[in-house]
Amino acid sequence: MKNLKIDKKQKRAELSLNSVFYPEDIVERVIKDFEGVFDTKLEREGGRINIKLKLMAKGANIEDVTYKFINYLLAEVKNSEVNM
Repeated sequence: MKNLKIDKKQKRAELSLNSVFYPEDIVERVIKDFEGVFDTKLEREGGRINIKLKLMAKGANIEDVTYKFINYLLAEVKNSEVNM
């Protein structure tokens, strides 16, 4: 995934999303669902939503949890499209 950077040593990840494909309300809801797992910073820049994730969950693997976050986000976007 070219819009994803993971720093294993710092337990941080950065994700850049297209705001047309990823509605902001869904992104914010998913961030809230991962409260306590990540300390999150959300920035809007042009047509992009940039998310900085810092792993807070002790003993968790930043790579694994970041991909779970992305998969959950994709599922929520898909579900919102199906339910329209």
